[in-house]
Amino acid sequence: SDRTCERSCINPLGTVFALLAAVFFAAYTVPLKLAQKSGLDSTTIMALMGLGTLLGGLVLFLVFSSNRRRWLRESPRDHLFAALAGCIWALATISMSEAIRLIGLSITWPVTNLNTIVTVAAGIFLFREIDAARHRRTIAVAMACAMVGSALLGLAK
Repeated sequence: SDRTCERSCINPLGTVFALLAAVFFAAYTVPLKLAQKSGLDSTTIMALMGLGTLLGGLVLFLVFSSNRRRWLRESPRDHLFAALAGCIWALATISMSEAIRLIGLSITWPVTNLNTIVTVAAGIFLFREIDAARHRRTIAVAMACAMVGSALLGLAK
């Protein structure tokens, strides 16, 4: 579909949202690290973060959703997929919190961001967002750079 621009063509608004996501994902580690320094354990932090996520998501939904009834009409299967994503996120966050406690934020964050490789692979091979054969060399170089960079940071500790 990268030839037809149905899903994968870069546009300014999409780029802005991607950059905002990067900033906000980085910013949430600050209160996470402060909570750890105050002595909270990973599961308590996760529970509090989950409550904050639920409340924040609800507020954003109410403020920005123009068609709230549509949400109720979605299939139970779609709601279950969303709940499954939340459970996976919770497991990832608990794992990351423990890693931050054990090896520090400066090492944990880049290593956990190897998830980019898995996510890119899913976008390419599962969702067919770009033509993998056409971009094979670029994909291989980018993934190798991400892995080498993360490995070097891991060795820095």
